[in-house]
Amino acid sequence: MSTETPTVADAAAARIKEKKKDEEPSPSEEHGNIGEAIYAEVEALTKGGKITRSQAFDEIATRSGRKVGTVSANYYRVARAKGEGRPIPARTQAGPRRSGGTVADQVRAMEQELEELRAWKARVESLLK
Repeated sequence: MSTETPTVADAAAARIKEKKKDEEPSPSEEHGNIGEAIYAEVEALTKGGKITRSQAFDEIATRSGRKVGTVSANYYRVARAKGEGRPIPARTQAGPRRSGGTVADQVRAMEQELEELRAWKARVESLLK
């Protein structure tokens, strides 16, 4: 895309700037409009696998004068609000240990692995002689 082509995010920013001084948007209103616009633009740019999200973030950041991290943060904030992305797992109460049993079991397993390593070492040394 050309750097002179206005983006959806630029259009949203222009609408906000056009508001009269006494009708200044609240910070959350401005934040929401820009975020939605960035989300829509990233989705449009990445539709059909033309470019990756990372490339879209970079392109939008370059055109809009924002930092790449700001663009991606806006995108993912809106995506989470829409219920997209990975869900955050709920914390659970401590259940049974999944670490391989008791400490004694772990020590026995480590000793067995150590013996296997010693056997391999001896075999390699015998092949090198």
